[in-house]
Amino acid sequence: MLPRDFTETFNAAVTSADWPLVIILGESAVAEQSASVAMVYNLGLAYLKTGNAPLAVSVFLSVPANKQDASFRFAMAESLRMAGASADDLELGAHGFYGAMTNVARTISRVDPYSWCVSALGLAIILGITLVFGHKKMATPRVRSAVVFSLIFSLSLTAIAGVGIGIEYFYQCHWGAIVSKDLASIRPTPSEDSETSKSLKPGNPVLVLGDVTTPWVRVIEADGGDGWMNARDLRVVTISKSTDR
Repeated sequence: MLPRDFTETFNAAVTSADWPLVIILGESAVAEQSASVAMVYNLGLAYLKTGNAPLAVSVFLSVPANKQDASFRFAMAESLRMAGASADDLELGAHGFYGAMTNVARTISRVDPYSWCVSALGLAIILGITLVFGHKKMATPRVRSAVVFSLIFSLSLTAIAGVGIGIEYFYQCHWGAIVSKDLASIRPTPSEDSETSKSLKPGNPVLVLGDVTTPWVRVIEADGGDGWMNARDLRVVTISKSTDR
């Protein structure tokens, strides 16, 4: 949780269009995994205003689709345009199995499987306790059957939501990430044997193209250069779920 004065300073920097300060504070909040969606949006906007379109794209794409509003989508489109790309250019996994599963993951994300899983599991626990300790007090066998049916339904819904969470996690593409190791290299091919194109410092944000759960991922870094990085050298940017725009 960020201190109140930090948030006030960040908001004041946004209001006064002090974009370098917004970048410093926003990167600090993201590194601590304490950034709200509003902070991430303004960090991306700061990158865009200072001419770092690839970093802006990385930041905007780190926010789940169900948390993006019209201003988010407009800023992302503008960032892509300035970076010399388009949404179609980023769809590296648009075809085949991974592409299909990515589209499924995006649909699941809009349904919010986490809320469904928690709700269904909570209901299943309540029904299970009721069935174990109160089955003798139930008026008729029909009531007991209704409770059992509801319990089975709740458990089934929990399982389905759990599968949805798994699909959403493993097949999300284009996550933003930051370098997490001291010696992180961008290489022209996905192999440790290939020469290093560029070394990145810890904390450098990059745009990830593809599935971050694979050993090697293609990335675009600040100056627009691209290549391959070992996924172990990256940490996916996460947004605090306790805050929203």
